[in-house]
Amino acid sequence: MWIVNDASMPPPPPPPRAAGEAHKYFQDLCGPPDCPRCGTAQSYALKGGRLRCSGCGYTYHRFSLRFINRGGLPAEYWHAILHYFEQGLPPREAAERLSLTYPTVFKAYSTIRLAVTAASDDGRRLLDDKGDALRFCPGVNVEEDRPLCLTCRSPVLGVRENGNGAHLRVIPRLKAQAVFTMPLELKTWRTLVFSGPMQEWDGLIFCCCRTARSLFQAKFTQGPLRMEETGFYAFAEQWFARYHCLAPETSLPYLKEMELRYNLRGDSLYPVLSDALCALVSKRAH
Repeated sequence: MWIVNDASMPPPPPPPRAAGEAHKYFQDLCGPPDCPRCGTAQSYALKGGRLRCSGCGYTYHRFSLRFINRGGLPAEYWHAILHYFEQGLPPREAAERLSLTYPTVFKAYSTIRLAVTAASDDGRRLLDDKGDALRFCPGVNVEEDRPLCLTCRSPVLGVRENGNGAHLRVIPRLKAQAVFTMPLELKTWRTLVFSGPMQEWDGLIFCCCRTARSLFQAKFTQGPLRMEETGFYAFAEQWFARYHCLAPETSLPYLKEMELRYNLRGDSLYPVLSDALCALVSKRAH
């Protein structure tokens, strides 16, 4: 079983990895030096380790257009941050240990969650073309100006747990607004909303704004729902208790992190996290 670290026992420091060794490790995970924009295998070398694609002319280096390129962190820092993320060390403590700023490490942690989301079976449906979490109220910045959910595009996930672990899958063409019209009981879970069972799912789950929760408050129940009886829910609640002030639009990447942690509890996450971090942010157009 995955065990949440006791806050009174700081996790051990990650195994040291020299800059060159760390860079080679992540570079190998990126695969052949094909153009990250068009996929052409032919390129020629430029100064400073850069490459230029013979097909589209794009100039790049091995980490270009990949999650690992966000923030401009050296590879040896990514190595340490991945270990601290796996151990559940708060970003502020990780920043102190690495002599980095809190915003830098917080952004790195967020990048890891987005990479994990993209690497999951259908997680790219939860991200935009830039690899960021979808805005579920597009073009609306003020809570009071939300147009009664008519433009809502918050995706809905089905949650099912069986002997093979927890499975969170995007329900095609279903948005949060439609769930409110279904004959399902609902409950809030921090910035998330989940439902009672539907078809093969233990429940549906999505994030939505305060306006929607107020408009449809009659749908919410205080009684128990099936998903609360699952091991995944109890496990995720332990981890969610460690995080503060989750924004609704970033909740689903956190949920995908919980899915990974739950299904791989007891195993090392580092290889999986490293592989996800080295993936392309967006799928190639060609």
